[in-house]
Amino acid sequence: MGEVQDAKQDLEESLRLIPDLTQSLIKIASVCVEQGDPQAAFDCFDKAIASNSSDPDIYYYRGQLHLIMSDFTQAVDDFVKSSELDDRFVFSYVQLAVAQYYMGDIAKSMVTFRKTLKAFNQMSEPYSY
Repeated sequence: MGEVQDAKQDLEESLRLIPDLTQSLIKIASVCVEQGDPQAAFDCFDKAIASNSSDPDIYYYRGQLHLIMSDFTQAVDDFVKSSELDDRFVFSYVQLAVAQYYMGDIAKSMVTFRKTLKAFNQMSEPYSY
């Protein structure tokens, strides 16, 4: 556990040096999740969005947190936003389909999976899901 706290301190130092570094905020959010503090993670995501609302990673990782917390509607919204900002990141599409599946919308999930398989037909990731 000490290494997680040390990592968080290093990331906080990076923000002291470059306050609008969204990747550090995203990683701090991950540490907060690891430490069992989802609200602090959401606060980090809010700060990251305020800093750079066009970073697709923010929405992908926030979507992951929503998925973990079984807030599938919000997860879908975040995965859609992430894929709109970066249409080449396969995992936003895969996780969108997973969230739709967990919502019970099997038909929509299958459509998303099929589109993902077609769009990323040279990648193994969609097939593994």
